[in-house]
Amino acid sequence: MSFPTPARALTLDHVTLEVQRRCVEGRRLGMLRVLTDCSLHVGVGEILAVVGPAGSGKSAVLDLLAGFAHASSGQVLVDGHVVAGPSPDRGFVQPSYGLFPWRTVRQNVTFAAGAAGVRRADAALALVGLAAVADRPVGDLTATQKRRVSLAKALVHDPGVLLLDDPFAGLADADRVDLQDALLGIQAETGVTVVIATRNVDEAVRLADRVAVLSPLPGRVVTQVPVNSGRPHAARHAVWAALAGVEGYAAAA
Repeated sequence: MSFPTPARALTLDHVTLEVQRRCVEGRRLGMLRVLTDCSLHVGVGEILAVVGPAGSGKSAVLDLLAGFAHASSGQVLVDGHVVAGPSPDRGFVQPSYGLFPWRTVRQNVTFAAGAAGVRRADAALALVGLAAVADRPVGDLTATQKRRVSLAKALVHDPGVLLLDDPFAGLADADRVDLQDALLGIQAETGVTVVIATRNVDEAVRLADRVAVLSPLPGRVVTQVPVNSGRPHAARHAVWAALAGVEGYAAAA
């Protein structure tokens, strides 16, 4: 599968995000600050992991980069250009599968491909290792295979950026490692820029070139830890040290 879309650089420049709280019995509850003065830069072809406690704004970082949310202040940039909304050059894998269980694997990915059609869907399925089950109904697949279908949907437009929101949560350890290996293989083959939000420190260190640690709500970047492939234990220790004072952190994803 060729990736004509080049990898992109991503930037959050002093971003604050406030969202409307849900109404209760018709009463507005005001605004909630999700992120505050949050700055991050992801280089072309880099893998960045974002960790932090539940509710720290990890998913909000991805929503901003995807164009699904808009900063209340500051700027969100892709290759130096302000993000105005979603784009096929930024693939997004969300925690839910988002699949039609009665349709085949190929039909699910072809639907995501739109005008790109079956040819591109088949290429994406080959990339994630599902070519052999392309004609099976999604409802017959294992949880791990369904995650791979979601990944194929995000890859079908040859994106320059891949955003993953806790994509391996709830899987058995062996299945999680299998999908982590698949993701690393895809990134090595395509050079795509990757941002993954996770609460699992071991996963973050195993996958990423760099780990950004967020504080509790409203989220801000506490520190950023580079991962040296020859010394992963040092990076893991540094991330845990940063999280030690973060109230409400839980290691389990």
